Amino acid sequence: MTLMFLEVIPLFFFINLSYSQTSKCQDRTGAAPVNCISSIVYKAPGQASGKIIVAGVAGNWQDGAAAIN
Repeated sequence: MTLMFLEVIPLFFFINLSYSQTSKCQDRTGAAPVNCISSIVYKAPGQASGKIIVAGVAGNWQDGAAAIN
């Protein structure tokens, strides 16, 4: 029982700490709220900026306008 509990604790911390840094989706400039369902942001680890796609067409990736933290 104790061993199972010790396996659950790291999983809990991993899930608890791996959530979005903002609670609202934002547009390319980071200003206005955007519908989260229609926008996707990709940022590789170690990079300051990323790519964003808005509203459905996979060929419409755009460079991020500002650094993503």
